[in-house]
Amino acid sequence: MLLTRRKQTGNALIGYLFIGYAFFTLALTFVLSHSRSIQVTHGTVSTAETIPQATSRNTHFAVEPTALHRQVAKQAAPPKTAHKIKAAFAERPDFGAMKDVKTKKETFFLYLLPAIESENKRMASAQKQLLEMQTLAGQSLSSQQQKILAQWGKDYRIDLDASAATQIAQLLVRMDKIPASMVLAQGAMESAWGTSRFARLANNYFGQWCFSKGCGIVPSQRNAGASHEVATFSNAQTAVTAYFKNINRHPAYQRVRDERSALRKAGKGLDSLAMVRGLYKYSARGHAYIEELQSMIRYNKIKRFD
Repeated sequence: MLLTRRKQTGNALIGYLFIGYAFFTLALTFVLSHSRSIQVTHGTVSTAETIPQATSRNTHFAVEPTALHRQVAKQAAPPKTAHKIKAAFAERPDFGAMKDVKTKKETFFLYLLPAIESENKRMASAQKQLLEMQTLAGQSLSSQQQKILAQWGKDYRIDLDASAATQIAQLLVRMDKIPASMVLAQGAMESAWGTSRFARLANNYFGQWCFSKGCGIVPSQRNAGASHEVATFSNAQTAVTAYFKNINRHPAYQRVRDERSALRKAGKGLDSLAMVRGLYKYSARGHAYIEELQSMIRYNKIKRFD
């Protein structure tokens, strides 16, 4: 009897212990589960709070707090009209003060683009007038047309003794558009993205020379006996206009014009990657210069401005 009662008591005690352990386990599980839930929720909130900041940094360039820089940084794409771009850049940007490289490049492109568009519109207008003259065939040009033809012939150095038809044909080859991507790439390379001494002091973005004393800035490393100076321009527009005239009339860049004419005859659009092949005389580096220009156009996707 005594042994039976002790056995029953022991069994009951073991049962109570199992029940107690089960309750303890359930309670512990509840507490731990609740604690993890709070930590995960807190982590989610924390992550959500930091995401907008990270997105903002990735979307907008890290620039210095000036109105000009903020405007450029917020632009997902360049303005579509030259008028809007001119309004954004009433003054020449300080490219050297821009710490963010991407912002500097985009600002440089947008700054020169209105001048390039303006010059290409002038070339398109000239092409239209020349084609109108050409359609007259053997008929006499008006006095105004003759005056225009004589002035353009002088400006673009064609054969002034040739017939009017020949002069018109020559001018159609010379007075033509230049892709914006070619102009922007050369400007960026020659002026170190607008930071060079000559870009800052003379608005010279293309390394153009002049040969009259006092016409520009004397290079610090000019060879003895040399007389050239780096030309001075009043603004970006006059610099771009001079660049267009240089490319379109100088004998050294005949290959550029030949590439352009070939594209025209084939019914294709102007291609900067093809046309820059004619710039091997622009720099003493020759073909290495061309390869760098082509690489710059591709890497920076500059053809989006054409």
